[in-house]
Amino acid sequence: MVDLDASKTGDSIPQEGGRGILDENPMNLLQGGERTVAGVSPEQKVKKRKTSKCGKRVKKRKSKRMVHLLRAIAEENEKIKSGNDILKQKLQLRQDGIEIQKTELCVSLNKTITVQENLVEALSQEPSVQSLMVGSDHLNVAQYAMLFPNADGDVRLPSKANQSFNDITELKHRFMIYSGGLSTILF
Repeated sequence: MVDLDASKTGDSIPQEGGRGILDENPMNLLQGGERTVAGVSPEQKVKKRKTSKCGKRVKKRKSKRMVHLLRAIAEENEKIKSGNDILKQKLQLRQDGIEIQKTELCVSLNKTITVQENLVEALSQEPSVQSLMVGSDHLNVAQYAMLFPNADGDVRLPSKANQSFNDITELKHRFMIYSGGLSTILF
């Protein structure tokens, strides 16, 4: 390997094997007493070699430490992931349990409402209740007449069927409010 710039100046001689260029400067020969590779003294070579070995050891230690830390982090991530899976399963079981309870409660409330509707219908067929309903109709007419003395004579009295329907509607309304309140409590 020949250095063209060095061959022009005549200060150095190319060395075989590509190890560098020998310095022929007389000042360098007086100081060191021997030929050296341009720019690098023997002390610097030793120091560089020691620094290089030390740097390699430091890099090796750092890489081992990093591998150890990465393994520890991976193990911790696996533990967290398995913990999350367990929590997901527990949450799903609780949600399923809540859905089952909600369904059972709705079925129970529907049965209760059906029973109450049947009782209201049976009660409305009783003669004593019918007489009370007629009496209450007369009372409603009297109250209406007192409140609105100038009203037409066309006062629509609630019939027995309308009253039963109103009772059933009231029960359904209560059920809807109750089931709606239940769903807001559960979720």
